[in-house]
Amino acid sequence: MDDAVLRLSPPITFEGLSPVTSVFYDDVCRQVFAVRSGGAMGIVVKGPEEHFNHTFRMPDQGPILAIKFSLDQTVLAVQHVPDTVVNKERGSVKLMKSHSFPVNWFLYNGKTTTLLTCTGAGGNTLQPFLIRSGSLFKLAKFELDFPPSGKPGALNERDFILAEVYNQNYILVVKHQPRGNSSLGGEIVVFNVNKDSSPTKCHILKVERGGKLAVNIVDNLVVVHHQTTKKSQVFDVGLPGETDGYVVYHDAVLWTDTCLKDGEQMESESNGIYGQNGLIFQPDVIIDAKLGKLWLLEFDVEPVYGLIKSPTNLVNFLLSRKNAKGVVLDAVRRLLQGDCSLLEIGKVFDFVVAIYQAHHHAATLPQVFGKPRELGPSVAAPWRVVIIQKDMCLSVFTPLIRTLSGVQSDKYHRGQSRLSSILVEYARSLHNYHMPVDFFVLELLATTLIRDKAFQLLHQLLQYGTIRDSKQMACLLLSLSNDYPPAEQIALDMLKRLNTANEQILEILLNKGQIFTALRFLRKLGLLQPSNAALDIRKYLDAALASNNKMVFFPVFKFFEQRNLKMYGSPQFKPPEQYEVYVKKYKEMFLEAQDSEVVVINS
Repeated sequence: MDDAVLRLSPPITFEGLSPVTSVFYDDVCRQVFAVRSGGAMGIVVKGPEEHFNHTFRMPDQGPILAIKFSLDQTVLAVQHVPDTVVNKERGSVKLMKSHSFPVNWFLYNGKTTTLLTCTGAGGNTLQPFLIRSGSLFKLAKFELDFPPSGKPGALNERDFILAEVYNQNYILVVKHQPRGNSSLGGEIVVFNVNKDSSPTKCHILKVERGGKLAVNIVDNLVVVHHQTTKKSQVFDVGLPGETDGYVVYHDAVLWTDTCLKDGEQMESESNGIYGQNGLIFQPDVIIDAKLGKLWLLEFDVEPVYGLIKSPTNLVNFLLSRKNAKGVVLDAVRRLLQGDCSLLEIGKVFDFVVAIYQAHHHAATLPQVFGKPRELGPSVAAPWRVVIIQKDMCLSVFTPLIRTLSGVQSDKYHRGQSRLSSILVEYARSLHNYHMPVDFFVLELLATTLIRDKAFQLLHQLLQYGTIRDSKQMACLLLSLSNDYPPAEQIALDMLKRLNTANEQILEILLNKGQIFTALRFLRKLGLLQPSNAALDIRKYLDAALASNNKMVFFPVFKFFEQRNLKMYGSPQFKPPEQYEVYVKKYKEMFLEAQDSEVVVINS
């Protein structure tokens, strides 16, 4: 099943339920306990973290109600009857704070340290708590305006999930039954939880089918499993949806199967994630206690391209997935190679650059009292994929250029024009987010615009500062002056604005092999006049020789012979001994071309 984005990890096996074996699961430390004969015949503890695996025995003191390790794995708590034990040092528990009220049931999330209790005579009042730094914060209680099961009466703890999505605490309420007379599906109602305000309804996830539903949280995605169809829906509350100003309504991003990591189906329909024996634990654990297997649910980003039709939703979705950088770059490249409109491409670039800018600024902000500044908006959150300009050039734009080099001429011109527009969009996005455009992006942009003969657009980008002045850009423009002669003057003007010394400009031109341009620049500055006897013409002859091009060396040599004629009344170089190597080389190259027409270097 190549298009299955949900996969189960290789199973962690343990001894399954039997008359002598009891199975317990601790959702805080993510450990499964297989207890044989009350512990007398051994207890095997396993979990995703192998260093948390243990094997030991203990006396059989009667039926075990619960068994857990402390977070540091140094204290084992076993409950035989409803009472409490243990402090690591003193062997006792210290009461920190208490609230007295009747409790029908409770849920606790060890990762977010959120406690939800159900209270009230009718069993329909919810009282949440947050535990922070050893303190217990009692939040405002609230009642649901709907019964999750579709039937009036007390609330059922199986309909509630405490979850963390994008670093935000939520209470998820599962409504298994259809949303109304005109709908066949259930829904997941999401409440925002924080200690500064009462829980508020913020999202509603529209499930396409009613019936028995189960929920996992994987890679900041809400995954809703539907037992009847044996399929799962994937929701992303980070994506935009319809809203009434208070609540955002989300359709599923994906509707998919779940398979084992090697692509095989589950061993039996009665087992696993959709089976009668499958138990779902938060955030991403599935246990079949009878079969004796524990799986972790994983999200595979590779098959996503093509499953989400909207380019903006696709890239926005992928940018929030872990380890998805290569997939994001591949998706962007494929979108640019396809028929995606420039408007959509611009939006895609804005998503990418917004995250890049946020992380760049967060990394460069000064520290406050020795501590890093907060990242700020969710766009800078650590789960976001950061695509820098170098990534775009190496993995997106350069492959596009390679693709163009192998197409027919008519398609090449259309492709070159589209590439120009794409690069301009990327530069625009960087400019709008106040990010300096790296030179290798500008190099691609300027080169592509000149090849596409989009000279007016190039002028505009230079004029409005999208392509900023730099020595590197000036040299690039000089190197492109054969294709676009005005680029030479643009480059020289740029170098003057940079207050670059004339000698530096000449060195840059010579290093870039722009010898004729350097000589024209000398003439404009009046430095070729016979009165300027200090001019060292050997470096220009050296540069001409270094080009290994007779058609460069010949006109440069004859150019300086003409200058000698004006200065000394003779074409010979003075003092002769300093120019013997050039004269000798000239004779070797052009012994039979003494009467050749002299190439004149015009200003």
